[in-house]
Amino acid sequence: QDDSGRIFVSYNKISQIACINPATGASLFQTGTPEQPRSIALSKNKKFLFVTCYKGNKVSVFKINPNGFELIKELDCPGSPVGVDVYENNEKLEVWVCSYEGMISVYSFKKSK
Repeated sequence: QDDSGRIFVSYNKISQIACINPATGASLFQTGTPEQPRSIALSKNKKFLFVTCYKGNKVSVFKINPNGFELIKELDCPGSPVGVDVYENNEKLEVWVCSYEGMISVYSFKKSK
């Protein structure tokens, strides 16, 4: 959930993520992802969404704009990724991804000032 109360979801079967109005249940916007998105995580500032894509073996990074998602990067992530968590401090952001096959992948990004 972001600061305005919008909820973010992944739709595994149709390979999409969406932003939902919690009061009405209506989809505000959505976009496609690599195959079978599973877990999602928001950055601390709630401007970026990280999505694990199980069958696609990817982690997708989206910027959340007022009216849509902007794909920033797709990262290779072997082993059928299923879980994601974000660690942040003032200098960096790390995305920790666990896979179905027992691997943990860590992606690190330096924050710009």
